[in-house]
Amino acid sequence: MTILASSAASISSTFFHYLINGYLEPQATCNGILSGLVAVTAGCATSNATGAVLTGLVAGPLYLFSVHAVETYLKVDDVCHAVAVHGANGVWGLIAAALFATPWYYNVAYDYDRGSKCAGLFYGGGGRSLGAALVFPDDVEAAATAGRAYARAHVARLPVDLVPQEAFAFPTTLSPPLLLRAPCAT
Repeated sequence: MTILASSAASISSTFFHYLINGYLEPQATCNGILSGLVAVTAGCATSNATGAVLTGLVAGPLYLFSVHAVETYLKVDDVCHAVAVHGANGVWGLIAAALFATPWYYNVAYDYDRGSKCAGLFYGGGGRSLGAALVFPDDVEAAATAGRAYARAHVARLPVDLVPQEAFAFPTTLSPPLLLRAPCAT
């Protein structure tokens, strides 16, 4: 399932990046692969191939829109786009697992008598798993609010002159590690 989701996310992120920006970007393709892998992780044991592909198809554009939201609205310089890849697609993965879990795969992966109760919404689960998955993003929203306050306070970006230079020097009582010593000239 992981190869299907990562492939679908790679294709969808590359396609949407090209539609939006007019050029191909290797970073969007590679982070699309990672986004698909992150998104399918929660449901890879319980999802079928169709669910994995649909999870990946959503993960690609979600990555792109999350990058835009983090940089534009939160004003956070996330160089590697880790928040979009792991944060947004992690939450999407929880929701996708609650949508695409099949009773048969659930029974095989976990317990033989709970598959019909814990199946995804699209497979007759009645929404129990989706209700549980939707409680978690409230916690993520609270963490994002705290992170936004942290970033706005500029605690993450201390100017170099505030950090004492002695913090980067070797202690005077210890010699530097063996690999950092200059070779003998004899």
